Amino acid sequence: MTLECKTAMVVEDDVMLRTTVTRHLEDVGLDVVEAGSGDEALAKLEDGHPVDLLFTDVLMPGDVDGLHLVQDVLARWPETKVIIASAMDIPATCIPDKAASLPKPYRAHDVDNMLRHVCVV
Repeated sequence: MTLECKTAMVVEDDVMLRTTVTRHLEDVGLDVVEAGSGDEALAKLEDGHPVDLLFTDVLMPGDVDGLHLVQDVLARWPETKVIIASAMDIPATCIPDKAASLPKPYRAHDVDNMLRHVCVV
């Protein structure tokens, strides 16, 4: 799989899940920046950690949930690809056109399929 995306940010408050997703993305060739909340993700992006792919949960601690994070990232860095992972049913009207939704629980092959959909040239 040849990915257009080279750098990803995984935003997930569940440390074990964040670590698992990070390792998988690294295994398929991405450099990964991790964040445990939307607030932390924005701080890292503002500090100069540009990413091609934002892989984010929806419900997280702090002031910035996943959907607000996605809106902010796409407003400021519109070329960013986005995968929103959630166990909640998210109405299609809440998901930006440039984002893809990945239902939880998911497996490695689900992540791979989503990467093909979002990041393959």
